[in-house]
Amino acid sequence: MTCAANLRWRVPATCTTAAAAAIGPAGRSATWIEGTLGDGVAAEFTITHDLGTRNVGVEVIENAPPYRTRIANVERPTDDTVRIVFGTPPTVNQYRYILHGPPGPAGQ
Repeated sequence: MTCAANLRWRVPATCTTAAAAAIGPAGRSATWIEGTLGDGVAAEFTITHDLGTRNVGVEVIENAPPYRTRIANVERPTDDTVRIVFGTPPTVNQYRYILHGPPGPAGQ
């Protein structure tokens, strides 16, 4: 499954339709992207962040209490995408992802 990024400041969305992206405060580039993962079918999710770097951190957390961090394989196939791979397909909206990118001037 592929998720395209919308440019908004910390606005959550569903990965199955569109990933949430972030544009930081005035003069800063996107540094925080979050969204949900899981459709009960796919075990692999590609998130397009368009940050132009592989230097991004990815965390996967449960989307329900107690919101534990979960281990998933994270790949960075291009400078603008990350791929999150699970051993078995997560249920619908089972997880949230948080992607941290480097700060920088807007437009980079």
